[in-house]
Amino acid sequence: MSIKRIHIIGGGIIGLTTAIQLQQQGYQIHITAAAISPSTTSDIAGALFEPIAGTGPAEKIKEWSSSAFQKFYTLSENKETGVVVTFSREYFCRKVEDPCWRDSVRRFRKLSPSEFPNSFGIQDGYVFETVVLNPSTFMAWLWKDYFKNGGTLKIDSIDSLDEVLKKSTGFDLVVNCTGLQARFLCNDPEVYPIKGQILRVWAPWVTEACCFLEQKSPSSPVTYIIPRGDGSVVLGGLFRTDNWDTTIDWEIAKEIRERCIQLVPQLGTAEILGHSCGLRPWRKNVRLELVQPKDSNSLPIIHNYGHGGSGITLAWGCAGEVGEIVKSLNSTRPQSKL
Repeated sequence: MSIKRIHIIGGGIIGLTTAIQLQQQGYQIHITAAAISPSTTSDIAGALFEPIAGTGPAEKIKEWSSSAFQKFYTLSENKETGVVVTFSREYFCRKVEDPCWRDSVRRFRKLSPSEFPNSFGIQDGYVFETVVLNPSTFMAWLWKDYFKNGGTLKIDSIDSLDEVLKKSTGFDLVVNCTGLQARFLCNDPEVYPIKGQILRVWAPWVTEACCFLEQKSPSSPVTYIIPRGDGSVVLGGLFRTDNWDTTIDWEIAKEIRERCIQLVPQLGTAEILGHSCGLRPWRKNVRLELVQPKDSNSLPIIHNYGHGGSGITLAWGCAGEVGEIVKSLNSTRPQSKL
C-alpha cells in the first residue's frame, strides 16, 4: 500500500511528536484534537525526563527512553525549545535496585548515606544527569515546527473511531494518540486516570531536581521538586488512582508544599506562583500497535496511547517506532525531507 496522508487524533505531546516524526519522513499530516497547548495534560506535567515505575513493558520502555533521551539532549542546545540539562536526586525509604532505564540517562551513580537529606528516614538513593522541560515552551516550539512543515489542524472532539477510519475521509492511515480518551474510543478499560496535582513556586536558587518515593503502598505520596530552568520550580505531587476529579484539592496543596519544604527547607520562603492538576492516562502497558482495517471501507490505525506519567519521557521513542511501522507499511515511501 502507498501511504501519503496521515490523520493523527490527539494534540498532546504524544500526538505532536508523532506528527513531527512522520513529517520528517515525508508524510502529509493533519491533526484533529479536542484541545491543544496550553490546555493539555502535557502542559502541566512535571516534565522531568524519567520513566515512571509501573509503566511497561520494561524492555520497550528502556528502548523508547534511550532513543528519546538522545533527542532531548540535542534539543537542549536550542534555548527556544525550553529543554534544560539538570541533575535529579532520587531518595527511598528502603534499599532499591538500579532502575531498568539507568543506561538511558547520563552519569548515573548511587548516593552515599552522607548525601541523604535529614528527613523522611531515607535509606537509599541515586543521582543522574537528565533533562527537564518547560512544557508550554516546548509545546509551543513543537507546534511552530509542525505548522512550518505544512501540518494542518482541526480543533474538534472525536466521539467515534468508526467515522475517523472511513476511507472517504481522504487519508491513508490514522494514528490514535488520544491518551485517556482512548478508554472510550477504543473501549479499553485498561486505560484509567491517575490524578496529579502540583504547585509552582519562584525559587531560582533550586538548580537540581529531587524526588522522594515512600513506596509503602500504591497510594503512598510522592514528593518531587523540579526546576524549570527559568527560576520557577514545580512542587509535587499526587498519584490518586482512578480519580476523574480535575479540581484543586487545597488540603493536598498544603501537604505537598510541607513535604517539599521537609526535603528542601529553603523552599519555605518561595513565592507561590500557581496551582494545577491533571489526569495521567495510565495503562499497565503502553499500547503501540498497528490494527489492520476491519473491512474494505476502513483505514488501518496505529494506536499510541497509555503512557501514564511518562508521556514526555517516552514521546520521541514511541514516535520513532510509529515511524518504523509506517515505513514498513509503505511500499512506495515518499522521499524524506531530511
